[in-house]
Amino acid sequence: MSLRYSILYLLRNVLVLVYGLSAPAQILGIQGQWVDDLFIFHSPLLMGPTFLLDDNDNVKKEIPFIANLTDFDLPVELRRLAIQPASYYNDGIYSVVFGGFEEESPNGTRFRRFSLVNYQNDEWQYIGSYKAEHKEDKKGWLLMAILQCDDDRFIAVSNEDLGGNLDSRKTPFARLALNREKKEFRFVSSIDHGQNDLRAFMSDNNNICFSYAFSSRFLLTKNYATLLNYKTGLYWIFSLEKATLVRAGNIFSMMEPEMLKEGGFDKAVLCANPEKDGSVLISAQSEKQFRAESEYKKEIDELMNKHNIGKPNATMTPQEFTKIFFEHNREVAYINPEIVWYRLYPENGKVEKLAMPPVGAAVDRDLGKNDYWRPMSDGSVKMAPEFKRTGKIELELKNDEHKKANVPNK
Repeated sequence: MSLRYSILYLLRNVLVLVYGLSAPAQILGIQGQWVDDLFIFHSPLLMGPTFLLDDNDNVKKEIPFIANLTDFDLPVELRRLAIQPASYYNDGIYSVVFGGFEEESPNGTRFRRFSLVNYQNDEWQYIGSYKAEHKEDKKGWLLMAILQCDDDRFIAVSNEDLGGNLDSRKTPFARLALNREKKEFRFVSSIDHGQNDLRAFMSDNNNICFSYAFSSRFLLTKNYATLLNYKTGLYWIFSLEKATLVRAGNIFSMMEPEMLKEGGFDKAVLCANPEKDGSVLISAQSEKQFRAESEYKKEIDELMNKHNIGKPNATMTPQEFTKIFFEHNREVAYINPEIVWYRLYPENGKVEKLAMPPVGAAVDRDLGKNDYWRPMSDGSVKMAPEFKRTGKIELELKNDEHKKANVPNK
């Protein structure tokens, strides 16, 4: 099991244990996509239904979580986890599901199965699976996404090079083809990552580009998919029409190669979402605050190591750790309160630092409350939105805990 998968699994368990079906949105931020006049919202931790919301945050459509289906072509043990947020393109909504374990083929080869599923005509359909073979010199391949493109082509994002490239030619991106009869994906070709500042750090022992790409978030707008890394500001823009990378860069002007080598900065980007007109809106900390925030992150990392969080010999409960984690976030937001807004245009790669924030947008983090937001259909922004659905399953993203922060009075 990779380190990233272990951390995600731990975080899921901690938050589900502490908060049940309701989880604070600031943990994962709010990430969605426009489908006509509705905004897709993904349940916390990708472990529940997907909602299509109007501007008043009313649920207009609910898409069931695929792991809860009793009758489906793919066995339930192979679809327990959704590792890719539901994304809409052309004819339906797509997601990638994963069982969380290795399988063994008849010839003894071990592999992990990642399956692309499609929601269309009010039902989920199984499209096909990519089998990532286990290799002794690898910790285990994981796919982050399989993106549907035009002409039955697909783009994959992986934490290992699927094409066997070496050193500076290694890349986390690849094209896949689908055998629809066998429901199997196969590797076609690599897609160069385009981030020249990272090439000097790429080697057999340092795969930092994979780490950044794999921990990024996809933002889908019309015919483009933008992958944005929240720790560095690195971005990759893919054309879904051409199934290729068309632009790569960084939204931050002061993010030097040495900073990238060090791992970036925690919460450099606070939140990002597609706008209805096809651009991407991004809120971030002021670049001058990155290093200060990084020092606070070290404290949390040291706390996790000291108390063996997530291990059998842990000396701190998940509840205790989560309380400290939230308190830490609020204190950092008090020290570094400024919000800077950017707009990225996928069609030409232009990045604009906004002199004036969008209508409704905040310029102060308010102890972390304003670290998340959603875009509105008229181009404005709703800060710290509260989503609540009553019924059999309740989704409530509402954070009043920021009022209890242990920080000096303003």
